[in-house]
Amino acid sequence: MLLALTSCGRVKNYAIDADLKTHFNYNVGTYWIYKDSASGRVDSFAVFYNQYTPAGVSTADQHTADDINIGIEEFNTTGLLDSTQWSWYLVSNIIEIDRYVIANGTDYNIQYYSFVSYPFQTGEVGSSIIVPNAYSNGLVTNIFPSYSVNGQAFSQVAEIYFNDSTSVPPYHADWFYLSQDTGIIKMRLYGQADSPQKVWELQRWHIVK
Repeated sequence: MLLALTSCGRVKNYAIDADLKTHFNYNVGTYWIYKDSASGRVDSFAVFYNQYTPAGVSTADQHTADDINIGIEEFNTTGLLDSTQWSWYLVSNIIEIDRYVIANGTDYNIQYYSFVSYPFQTGEVGSSIIVPNAYSNGLVTNIFPSYSVNGQAFSQVAEIYFNDSTSVPPYHADWFYLSQDTGIIKMRLYGQADSPQKVWELQRWHIVK
Protein backbone atom coordinates (compact mmCIF):
# COMPACT_ATOMS: atom_id res chain seq x y z
CA MET A 1 0.00 0.00 0.00
CA LEU A 2 2.84 2.37 0.83
CA LEU A 3 4.40 1.73 -2.58
CA ALA A 4 1.08 2.39 -4.28
CA LEU A 5 0.63 5.72 -2.48
CA THR A 6 4.18 6.76 -3.31
CA SER A 7 3.62 5.90 -6.96
CA CYS A 8 0.36 7.88 -7.09
CA GLY A 9 2.15 10.95 -5.75
CA ARG A 10 4.77 10.98 -8.47
CA VAL A 11 4.62 13.60 -11.21
CA LYS A 12 5.35 12.24 -14.67
CA ASN A 13 8.14 13.96 -16.57
CA TYR A 14 8.39 13.93 -20.37
CA ALA A 15 11.92 13.56 -21.72
CA ILE A 16 12.97 15.24 -24.97
CA ASP A 17 12.73 12.83 -27.88
CA ALA A 18 16.17 11.55 -28.83
CA ASP A 19 15.61 11.93 -32.58
CA LEU A 20 14.38 15.51 -32.12
CA LYS A 21 17.60 16.34 -30.26
CA THR A 22 19.74 14.61 -32.87
CA HIS A 23 18.38 16.75 -35.69
CA PHE A 24 17.47 20.10 -34.10
CA ASN A 25 19.58 20.69 -30.98
CA TYR A 26 21.66 23.56 -32.40
CA ASN A 27 24.52 24.81 -30.28
CA VAL A 28 26.45 28.07 -30.14
CA GLY A 29 28.54 28.40 -33.30
CA THR A 30 25.61 27.46 -35.55
CA TYR A 31 24.59 30.06 -38.14
CA TRP A 32 22.52 30.40 -41.29
CA ILE A 33 22.81 33.16 -43.90
CA TYR A 34 19.71 34.02 -45.92
CA LYS A 35 18.97 36.32 -48.83
CA ASP A 36 15.56 37.93 -49.28
CA SER A 37 14.71 37.16 -52.89
CA ALA A 38 12.17 40.00 -52.86
CA SER A 39 14.58 42.79 -51.87
CA GLY A 40 18.10 41.36 -52.13
CA ARG A 41 18.73 41.98 -48.41
CA VAL A 42 21.10 39.53 -46.68
CA ASP A 43 20.77 38.61 -42.99
CA SER A 44 22.61 36.15 -40.79
CA PHE A 45 20.91 34.09 -38.08
CA ALA A 46 23.21 32.83 -35.32
CA VAL A 47 22.67 30.72 -32.19
CA PHE A 48 23.75 32.71 -29.16
CA TYR A 49 22.64 30.35 -26.39
CA ASN A 50 21.46 26.80 -25.82
CA GLN A 51 19.94 26.06 -22.42
CA TYR A 52 18.73 22.70 -21.13
CA THR A 53 16.29 22.71 -18.20
CA PRO A 54 15.23 19.35 -16.73
CA ALA A 55 11.54 19.26 -15.76
CA GLY A 56 11.41 22.94 -16.63
CA VAL A 57 7.99 23.04 -18.30
CA SER A 58 4.56 22.55 -16.74
CA THR A 59 2.44 20.60 -19.21
CA ALA A 60 -1.25 20.76 -19.92
CA ASP A 61 -1.88 17.50 -18.05
CA GLN A 62 -0.28 18.81 -14.84
CA HIS A 63 3.00 17.00 -15.38
CA THR A 64 6.46 18.34 -16.26
CA ALA A 65 8.73 18.16 -19.29
CA ASP A 66 12.40 18.64 -20.03
CA ASP A 67 13.11 21.66 -22.19
CA ILE A 68 15.88 22.92 -24.47
CA ASN A 69 15.67 26.63 -25.28
CA ILE A 70 17.73 27.77 -28.28
CA GLY A 71 18.17 31.50 -28.82
CA ILE A 72 18.78 32.70 -32.39
CA GLU A 73 19.68 36.31 -33.19
CA GLU A 74 19.08 37.84 -36.59
CA PHE A 75 21.77 40.27 -37.74
CA ASN A 76 21.04 42.74 -40.53
CA THR A 77 24.18 42.75 -42.65
CA THR A 78 22.90 45.65 -44.74
CA GLY A 79 22.87 47.98 -41.73
CA LEU A 80 19.08 48.21 -41.35
CA LEU A 81 17.75 48.82 -37.85
CA ASP A 82 14.99 46.22 -37.65
CA SER A 83 15.91 43.24 -35.50
CA THR A 84 14.53 39.81 -34.72
CA GLN A 85 15.17 37.19 -32.06
CA TRP A 86 13.90 33.63 -32.31
CA SER A 87 13.48 31.30 -29.34
CA TRP A 88 13.19 27.63 -30.26
CA TYR A 89 11.88 25.20 -27.64
CA LEU A 90 12.43 21.46 -27.92
CA VAL A 91 9.87 19.69 -25.72
CA SER A 92 8.94 16.01 -26.01
CA ASN A 93 8.87 15.53 -29.82
CA ILE A 94 7.64 19.07 -30.56
CA ILE A 95 9.36 22.27 -31.71
CA GLU A 96 7.70 25.47 -30.54
CA ILE A 97 8.94 28.93 -31.57
CA ASP A 98 8.61 32.47 -30.24
CA ARG A 99 9.64 35.24 -32.64
CA TYR A 100 10.31 38.74 -31.33
CA VAL A 101 10.42 41.47 -33.95
CA ILE A 102 11.23 45.18 -33.65
CA ALA A 103 10.10 46.81 -36.89
CA ASN A 104 9.54 50.51 -37.50
CA GLY A 105 9.66 51.19 -33.78
CA THR A 106 6.98 48.61 -32.93
CA ASP A 107 7.46 45.35 -31.01
CA TYR A 108 5.79 42.16 -32.23
CA ASN A 109 5.70 38.78 -30.53
CA ILE A 110 4.73 36.04 -32.98
CA GLN A 111 4.14 32.56 -31.58
CA TYR A 112 4.38 29.40 -33.63
CA TYR A 113 2.72 26.87 -31.29
CA SER A 114 3.09 24.09 -32.13
CA PHE A 115 5.55 24.57 -34.97
CA VAL A 116 6.16 20.96 -35.97
CA SER A 117 6.51 17.49 -34.51
CA TYR A 118 9.25 15.04 -35.40
CA PRO A 119 9.24 12.67 -37.22
CA PHE A 120 7.40 14.90 -39.70
CA GLN A 121 3.79 14.03 -40.49
CA THR A 122 1.39 15.78 -42.84
CA GLY A 123 -1.62 17.52 -41.34
CA GLU A 124 -2.04 19.92 -38.44
CA VAL A 125 0.55 19.49 -35.73
CA GLY A 126 -2.40 19.41 -33.35
CA SER A 127 -2.50 19.09 -29.62
CA SER A 128 0.74 18.79 -27.74
CA ILE A 129 1.39 18.04 -24.11
CA ILE A 130 2.41 21.67 -23.70
CA VAL A 131 -0.22 23.75 -25.46
CA PRO A 132 -3.15 21.45 -26.27
CA ASN A 133 -5.39 24.15 -27.74
CA ALA A 134 -2.86 26.46 -29.36
CA TYR A 135 -4.47 29.15 -31.46
CA SER A 136 -2.11 28.78 -34.40
CA ASN A 137 -0.84 25.24 -34.71
CA GLY A 138 1.36 24.54 -37.69
CA LEU A 139 -0.02 22.73 -40.72
CA VAL A 140 2.42 20.41 -42.48
CA THR A 141 1.18 20.52 -46.06
CA ASN A 142 3.94 18.41 -47.67
CA ILE A 143 6.98 16.34 -46.81
CA PHE A 144 9.54 16.37 -49.60
CA PRO A 145 12.21 13.62 -49.79
CA SER A 146 14.31 16.26 -51.57
CA TYR A 147 13.79 20.01 -51.96
CA SER A 148 16.09 22.48 -53.73
CA VAL A 149 16.93 26.06 -52.80
CA ASN A 150 19.50 27.97 -54.88
CA GLY A 151 20.54 24.78 -56.63
CA GLN A 152 21.27 22.98 -53.35
CA ALA A 153 19.22 19.85 -52.59
CA PHE A 154 18.07 19.20 -49.01
CA SER A 155 16.62 15.93 -47.75
CA GLN A 156 13.46 15.30 -45.75
CA VAL A 157 11.93 18.78 -45.85
CA ALA A 158 8.62 19.65 -44.19
CA GLU A 159 6.52 22.44 -45.71
CA ILE A 160 4.80 24.20 -42.79
CA TYR A 161 2.05 26.81 -42.96
CA PHE A 162 0.87 29.20 -40.24
CA ASN A 163 -2.12 31.50 -40.44
CA ASP A 164 -3.11 33.43 -37.33
CA SER A 165 -6.70 34.39 -38.06
CA THR A 166 -7.32 36.03 -34.69
CA SER A 167 -7.21 39.45 -36.36
CA VAL A 168 -8.44 40.76 -39.71
CA PRO A 169 -6.48 40.80 -41.91
CA PRO A 170 -4.45 37.87 -40.49
CA TYR A 171 -1.62 38.94 -38.22
CA HIS A 172 0.70 36.59 -40.04
CA ALA A 173 0.43 33.99 -42.76
CA ASP A 174 3.82 32.35 -43.08
CA TRP A 175 5.40 29.41 -44.89
CA PHE A 176 8.49 27.54 -43.70
CA TYR A 177 10.57 24.80 -45.31
CA LEU A 178 12.37 22.83 -42.60
CA SER A 179 15.09 20.30 -43.35
CA GLN A 180 15.83 17.66 -40.75
CA ASP A 181 19.56 18.10 -41.40
CA THR A 182 19.99 21.83 -42.01
CA GLY A 183 17.11 23.64 -40.32
CA ILE A 184 14.95 26.25 -42.03
CA ILE A 185 16.03 26.48 -45.66
CA LYS A 186 13.33 28.89 -46.81
CA MET A 187 10.82 31.28 -45.19
CA ARG A 188 8.00 33.25 -46.77
CA LEU A 189 6.88 35.76 -44.12
CA TYR A 190 3.73 37.79 -44.57
CA GLY A 191 2.20 40.05 -41.94
CA GLN A 192 2.33 43.33 -40.06
CA ALA A 193 5.84 42.62 -38.80
CA ASP A 194 7.11 41.76 -42.27
CA SER A 195 6.09 44.70 -44.41
CA PRO A 196 7.22 44.53 -47.13
CA GLN A 197 6.91 40.77 -47.30
CA LYS A 198 10.11 38.72 -47.06
CA VAL A 199 11.17 35.53 -48.81
CA TRP A 200 14.31 34.29 -47.06
CA GLU A 201 16.32 31.66 -48.96
CA LEU A 202 19.29 29.89 -47.43
CA GLN A 203 22.68 30.78 -48.94
CA ARG A 204 25.17 29.07 -46.63
CA TRP A 205 25.26 27.67 -43.13
CA HIS A 206 27.33 26.02 -40.41
CA ILE A 207 25.72 23.58 -37.98
CA VAL A 208 27.11 22.75 -34.52
CA LYS A 209 25.36 20.05 -32.47
